[in-house]
Amino acid sequence: MIKSRTRIIDLLKMQAGITVQVKGWVRTKRGNKNIAFIALNDGSTIHNVQIVCDMAVFTEEQLRPLLPEPVSVLKESWSPRSGHNKR
Repeated sequence: MIKSRTRIIDLLKMQAGITVQVKGWVRTKRGNKNIAFIALNDGSTIHNVQIVCDMAVFTEEQLRPLLPEPVSVLKESWSPRSGHNKR
């Protein structure tokens, strides 16, 4: 039984084949109809852990809640606060 969360920074120092529990947020997901690659980060390091999902076991609908929402931001103009950065 897994007792506690393993931070990714610690996981990257461990040997392969150990069962661990990691928690974090999904940075990216890519793949095709057969396999999905999910990059997971927990903030303990700049490096991600890649999770490989067999799409014969998981459906796209099961993975969708894990994925980040796409966001677009458009800033048309910028002005400094009064008294700062005057020219």
